[in-house]
Amino acid sequence: MRLSITVTTLSNILFIASGQAAGQASLRRNLVTGRSVAEWPVDENGVAHLKVIEDNLCIDSEDEGIATYGAYLQAALNDWSKSDVLEIQTVQLHSSNDSKCDSSPVAYEGYINVVHDNEPWHQWIGLTSWEVDANDMVTAVLVRFNDYFLSNRDREAYTSNPQTRQMAFCHEIGHAVGLPHQDEDEQNMNTGSCMDYTAHPEGGRGYGPNALHPNDVDFEKLSAAYGNQIGLDEKEQIEGK
Repeated sequence: MRLSITVTTLSNILFIASGQAAGQASLRRNLVTGRSVAEWPVDENGVAHLKVIEDNLCIDSEDEGIATYGAYLQAALNDWSKSDVLEIQTVQLHSSNDSKCDSSPVAYEGYINVVHDNEPWHQWIGLTSWEVDANDMVTAVLVRFNDYFLSNRDREAYTSNPQTRQMAFCHEIGHAVGLPHQDEDEQNMNTGSCMDYTAHPEGGRGYGPNALHPNDVDFEKLSAAYGNQIGLDEKEQIEGK
């Protein structure tokens, strides 16, 4: 049995679409502060090996915002690769003879697929969907970005700017590796994590630290969750084994 969980993030809306298991409340999960990490399988050392499809991001565009997506994706992957329980590599889904970039919202088993589209009728900036198996292990992730919010000159003062793009990519990749939000109040002080909700990702001016990168709390949650798969003591995980 496969359960599909869709999480709307970086907006004021949170919902779950539970596919075949919609009638089984015990299998539904809320992405809220304090929820457990959604885990990918790990190797004997407690490390999850993740493959991110990069050539469906379709950044060959005259649009200046879209053209920067690749750099923000790489920055986010570099940030999350600092975790000692994640090994992240980028892969090309298409052959060198196939120039087609497919930004269709499709999940591929064993991969994190990253795409974007212009969807003004939706209120999400980023959307991450997991597929999990009967053991509640993640088997595939689809990450989507909304050009209407991230690459729209009419919204440069709000969401279509470098700070929001950087936070959005960090935030959604954080969900892709399994993390929940740290905080869901957009107007309070920033936590210093991109897994925060904030209207001021750049920080400062009374809003606290920036929200552009993961922080120690994120890495501790990952170490504790993935380490538990192989029975490591939580204190050992957080202290670096």
